[in-house]
Amino acid sequence: MQNWLTPLLVLIFSVPALAGGLQPFPGVPYATVKVYNLNANEGRPECMMPLNKNGSLCASVKGPGKRLSKDQATEIFKILNAPASYQTGFAKCFIPRHAVVVYDAKGKAVAQVSICFECHQLRMEPSQPKRRSLAKAARYSLQDICLELGLKSCWKS
Repeated sequence: MQNWLTPLLVLIFSVPALAGGLQPFPGVPYATVKVYNLNANEGRPECMMPLNKNGSLCASVKGPGKRLSKDQATEIFKILNAPASYQTGFAKCFIPRHAVVVYDAKGKAVAQVSICFECHQLRMEPSQPKRRSLAKAARYSLQDICLELGLKSCWKS
């Protein structure tokens, strides 16, 4: 057997994404997690995700955001990473009014989630697939956290 084959096999089976498994969200080191309201105006959403391509917050993101405690961040990541949190099929709408942004120790945004409670969907980056349809229990759990944090538009339906 060639000497290069063994290191290649070790690499493939030690990296979850290459071995067929997904790395848990956010999948990158982080220090702070904040939640925001966005797209407060009626009509077509200004932002589909809370971050612009350059990493700055989209213009429709409101306020300084609410910093999550370690327990709150852990709970959100637990929901986002549970396979049972998702169902098949998508609604045609996507008007996200809530966002989660994950920051590294230097304050640089490294991951983001936008959530639309109206159509029960979210989008996550980095993640595959990026767009997902929320199951009822996951949606209710995220709405409970939204209400606990005092955010606007946390509909319970």
